[in-house]
Amino acid sequence: MVKYVATPISMLSDEKVKPLDGLLYGRIITLSRVRGYCFSKDELLADELHTSRSTIQRSLTRLDHLNYIIRVNKYRGSSVIERHIYPDEVYRKVALKHRKDKKFPELLDQVSSLETERKDIASDEKDYFRNIIDEYFKMEESP
Repeated sequence: MVKYVATPISMLSDEKVKPLDGLLYGRIITLSRVRGYCFSKDELLADELHTSRSTIQRSLTRLDHLNYIIRVNKYRGSSVIERHIYPDEVYRKVALKHRKDKKFPELLDQVSSLETERKDIASDEKDYFRNIIDEYFKMEESP
């Protein structure tokens, strides 16, 4: 069990990022260890961070516009049934490490068509995203 939330240094120097955004982003990274993406509801995130649902939604929108996260909705018909939040910092860092072998292409390339085509995310892609998160944490834990 993770007992802390880590915020990337790059966020600390970004004047557009508010303190809550950094905490929320750290929580998203931690929650992404399970499946490779965060799937928590706004209400749960708000409870954990002692704020309101609308404040979480504003923070997520800000992080999305600043390209710290990528949000993808899963649909059944025209209804959203699940939301995936991918921490972009994780994917950029891992992709840079493996850029020669192209093992981990850019996250945006992997998920951009899912939202426009309203597709479900295939099980092999879930494994792909989980592998990226595992790789990221290995990089962070090694000296």
